[in-house]
Amino acid sequence: MFYSNIVILIGNLLIYAYSLVVNDDLSLKRCFDDPGLMRDTLLISLLGAVGQIFVFLTISLFDNYRLSIVTTSRKCLSVLVSAFMFDHKFTPVQWFGAAIVMLSISAEVYFGKSKKKEKTH
Repeated sequence: MFYSNIVILIGNLLIYAYSLVVNDDLSLKRCFDDPGLMRDTLLISLLGAVGQIFVFLTISLFDNYRLSIVTTSRKCLSVLVSAFMFDHKFTPVQWFGAAIVMLSISAEVYFGKSKKKEKTH
């Protein structure tokens, strides 16, 4: 995880340096000049770091398979909560897709547990 984050940091620094040279981008200056933008940027960074810790802990304590279930569930629930909070309208096909994702996750959790029970008996 450490090495992955170092590579991402280097990549982000390179992209930022490129944007400074090519576009004469002053986004860092703008960020320091706008307290609301700085607060939002720091909050997103902090939440991203905490999220990485949870990913690392989930992989360490469980396995990649469970991480994929947790990640997929979180993403689908985030979309649904956002839709309700901001009054986004879903088409029937979008509702069907969300239902398929949630039903698939539920079936995977249920049948995954029953397979483990069979192996232990």
